[in-house]
Amino acid sequence: MLSEFVETHRAEILRRGRARAIHRFDPAATAPELEAGVKHFLTQLQALLSLGDPPLHPDQAPIEESAAAHGADLYRSGCTIAQVVNVYGDLCQSLTELAEELGEPISVSEFHAFNWCVDYATAVAVTGFQRVRDLGTAHDEVERLEALALDLRSALSVAQASFTLIRRGTVGVGGSTSNALERSLARLGDLIGRSLTEIRLSSGVRPPAAMRLADLIHDIEVDATAAADSRSMTISVARVDANLMVQADHQLLFTAVSNLVQNAFQFTPAHGHVGITTDSTGDRVRIRIADECGGLPAGKIEELFAPLAQHGSGLGLDISRRAAEAMGASVSAENLPSGCVFSVEVPRAPLASAPNAPSRS
Repeated sequence: MLSEFVETHRAEILRRGRARAIHRFDPAATAPELEAGVKHFLTQLQALLSLGDPPLHPDQAPIEESAAAHGADLYRSGCTIAQVVNVYGDLCQSLTELAEELGEPISVSEFHAFNWCVDYATAVAVTGFQRVRDLGTAHDEVERLEALALDLRSALSVAQASFTLIRRGTVGVGGSTSNALERSLARLGDLIGRSLTEIRLSSGVRPPAAMRLADLIHDIEVDATAAADSRSMTISVARVDANLMVQADHQLLFTAVSNLVQNAFQFTPAHGHVGITTDSTGDRVRIRIADECGGLPAGKIEELFAPLAQHGSGLGLDISRRAAEAMGASVSAENLPSGCVFSVEVPRAPLASAPNAPSRS
């Protein structure tokens, strides 16, 4: 019987399975993959095979609990889902190979039962692997949402307190309290915009559509003008041809450009100037944002768009790059003695009538 064969040759089956895993080049085997769960699987396999008829059924399978735990352990050990599958595949091949070499007959019913056990254990282990992986992803998402909620609450608290003082008439409308309210509202808008972009990037980008660049620049100018006033700066926005069309996602392009504008404000000294201009070629449109940060040290311009990298010590620029690249655009930077010039290049769309892009004003 196959159950007796497994009992008699248990050590050799394990040795061969271990050897297969070690010599498998891709994916590489790991120690937990070689030991954890495999011995237990063989013990349960013996018990199930000894049951004989009636045919095996999931309700009879103690394999389920251990295989699920094994898949979870493999995930925690850093294994890939391919390695989870290969654990049981290696074991199956080792057993059948040894039986052939020793001339041990395996009945058709036993072979079917054995294959059922291997397939079932593999499926359950993969499910266990995915469940733990998904729980980890969900935990990371909860932490991210918690951080966002804390930022929103902080900005909202300042806005509410400032508004209360202004309404009571205890402070002037044009004083520091009013400035705090304005900054908090701008912060809320920034957090909401970033969140919308992250949602768009993670859930799948919509196909870019033709849109008027002038509509987008107008929306950005509204926010930028308020930001410039609150920081005692000036901003100039060059006129955009009303017929100039780009192929883009409005939310992603707005985030890519406005984040660069806010970054420019962050590192331009008070009473400085930020400028927004556009130009176009046959198939591309370029939006340029120039600040007066005083330039960057040699060699630093290449590091700006690395994940979590920052222009100086302020806002990260990675989200601008990701938002642009997600819709076929690109972001670059130029280092000048007076400051930095950031550019967003977007595919140009054919001149045609198109609906206005959603407005944020």
